[in-house]
Amino acid sequence: METTTTQAIAQAIVAKLHDIKPRHQHAQAERWKFTPGPRQRGQARHLLGTDTRSFDLIFEPGRPDWAWFGTGTAYATRLRIATSYSAVPPEIIEHMITDDRVDLYRALRQLVDVVPGFSCPEPEDGGANETDDTANTYVEHTFRVHWHQNTDAA
Repeated sequence: METTTTQAIAQAIVAKLHDIKPRHQHAQAERWKFTPGPRQRGQARHLLGTDTRSFDLIFEPGRPDWAWFGTGTAYATRLRIATSYSAVPPEIIEHMITDDRVDLYRALRQLVDVVPGFSCPEPEDGGANETDDTANTYVEHTFRVHWHQNTDAA
């Protein structure tokens, strides 16, 4: 099994998300834009009110997964793709978020063949989802991701 790191995974995810052509008809011209920033209580709150599909990656601490054996160690973590949706009409927002989650899952699945050691992204529930008074919505699309990292002594 080849190995990787969370930094290599993050770089590959950012590049892959920039290539997504959104499936939802509303705001298809609004492409995914990596917008890193400070955390507030573990969330990327700086995104609220930014362009639709502005995103940041939040990797929770990884832990051994015991899914593979051999050189290195298997790990898993919860990845939250924090995303902004600005002024999306209320009758559309839930459908747009669902379609975007499908796009994200498909993009992550394609990385299995591109990033050595990256494996098995799984959609999860439980990310933040809130809308402010001006129809700006902050959503965390959550996934459990697995990878194999070389932890053997040199």
